[in-house]
Amino acid sequence: MLLLILAHLFLHERIKANVLLSVLMTCWSIGQLLLLLINPYATIFGFVISGWYFGLTAAVSGLLTIYYAWTALDKHD
Repeated sequence: MLLLILAHLFLHERIKANVLLSVLMTCWSIGQLLLLLINPYATIFGFVISGWYFGLTAAVSGLLTIYYAWTALDKHD
């Protein structure tokens, strides 16, 4: 979590907000999936969250990152 906060602090003026949010969400979701390999469950505010949620979140935010990068390339052409 500390790495995500530091990444946000260093990148928030260099990258658009929507791209930064989708990249950080992807990294957070992948990190939670990796933690599920060690721990039998993950919690958010005391609620047990299943692994499929983190997989779905990683997939959606990863696709959004690709979409934002693709549309940024189209604007430069």
